[in-house]
Amino acid sequence: MAGYFESTSVTFGSYTLNNAMPDTADMFLVKYDANGNVLWAKSAGGINTDIATSVTVDPSGNVLVTGTFSSDSIVFGSYTLTNTTTANYGDVFLVKYDTGGNVLWARSAGGRYQDEATSVDTDTLGNIAVSGFFLADSMIVGPDTLLNSGNYDMFVAKYDAGGNALWARRAGGSNDDRGYAVTTDLAGNVIVAGAFLSGSIIIGTDTLNYAGGAYTDIFLAKYNANGNPVWAESAGGTYLDEPNSVTTDASGNIYMTGIVYSSSIIIGTDTLANSGSSFYCEMFIAKYDAGGNPIWADNAGAPSNNDIAYSVAADVAGNVYVSGVYGNPITFGTVTLSGGGIFVVKYDGTGTALWAIGVPGGGGNGIVLDASGDIYVAGSIYSATITFGSTTLNNAGQYDMYVAKLSISTGTAETGSVPVCMVYPNPFSQYATLQFENPQHIPCTLRLFDSKGRLVRTTTNITTEKTEIDRADLSSGLYFFQLQDGNKVRASGKLLVE
Repeated sequence: MAGYFESTSVTFGSYTLNNAMPDTADMFLVKYDANGNVLWAKSAGGINTDIATSVTVDPSGNVLVTGTFSSDSIVFGSYTLTNTTTANYGDVFLVKYDTGGNVLWARSAGGRYQDEATSVDTDTLGNIAVSGFFLADSMIVGPDTLLNSGNYDMFVAKYDAGGNALWARRAGGSNDDRGYAVTTDLAGNVIVAGAFLSGSIIIGTDTLNYAGGAYTDIFLAKYNANGNPVWAESAGGTYLDEPNSVTTDASGNIYMTGIVYSSSIIIGTDTLANSGSSFYCEMFIAKYDAGGNPIWADNAGAPSNNDIAYSVAADVAGNVYVSGVYGNPITFGTVTLSGGGIFVVKYDGTGTALWAIGVPGGGGNGIVLDASGDIYVAGSIYSATITFGSTTLNNAGQYDMYVAKLSISTGTAETGSVPVCMVYPNPFSQYATLQFENPQHIPCTLRLFDSKGRLVRTTTNITTEKTEIDRADLSSGLYFFQLQDGNKVRASGKLLVE
């Protein structure tokens, strides 16, 4: 978990991090094991504001952190990054730690004015993608010099595992255009989501036109592994609409989530209508295929509250999870949450909300899944106390941070999922049976994915209500299954091979 703290010190387990200049922000990074025990914690900062905005883990377990530093310099291990701006504006930083918390390398980028990094992700080869925006006349990232068109321009950059900048791209017009979130897919493509206020922005061969009004529209763009634009899409109304997070699934589908202040926005064939006035926002989620075509979109909110989706994650079975903060009440599918606070909602691949949970007293700023399908949520505590299950956390000041783990049991069906299915025995050593409802004998396809999301087996034309899964060439470990007819996900879950 990464972020920033303004207190004199902050303690994680047995590690106490001291602020270099209390009441200004220092960045922090902390690693927990699967049971919530603190393994190590690190901080960095100077006399001004230095914040970590995003964190991810590469396939080898190394940790990448990005953010912005306004101090004259900031030290990570043996690396000192120097601020190139005037008047203590921000520069971008990117740092790589090994599994033990040792700094492997650190990089910076920026120009004379404010430049910010907002998001980081890695691909299957350990390459790193970073998104953000810059106000400087120009910003140099490795071999590329990015020239600003007027106000803030968005940028996206790619580094190799050794910290060498491979390429960087920008987009923007005469107004405020920012990159807010970045992700990669299994093919090494880079997808960036952001917001634009310029009359139009050009990304590759696509020109995105602003819908009008005085606030931002949404953009979503895909670049190939070499930094060439593949496609770009936009959405928005007459008020402020912005994305906060983006991710992909094993099939290359893209999920974007954020906020809508406009009375309505159109994404593909779906019109998302805001139930309140333009003074209040609703959360939205949208799914696109790998070619940039919208598949579905949904929103949720109440007329007199701000309901914000901060983060999105997808599992190997094509389900998607969103975390954020809600007012009172909010409805996802058939579930209504009250009290106001953290929300976590799960959608299937068709956009149906399967379940939702609410925890009053905080916000869900980040969500990730591990290889076992367990869900981790992190964010801020707003109230004096906050309770997750049987655990109550006390807020020591204005805003404390938390991390929580939600566990989904192996081989069990979730309330509200479609239709009921059973796997037995699970775990298994030779054969397992998948039983599901299929009274009309519709041909179905069963796909198995390993713990890294790679497709390892496909079985087609299953027309009965029961099929046998043969271990055959499957190694011991955790697998995920997805049962589909056409584009409809009928069932999904976990398999454990002994």
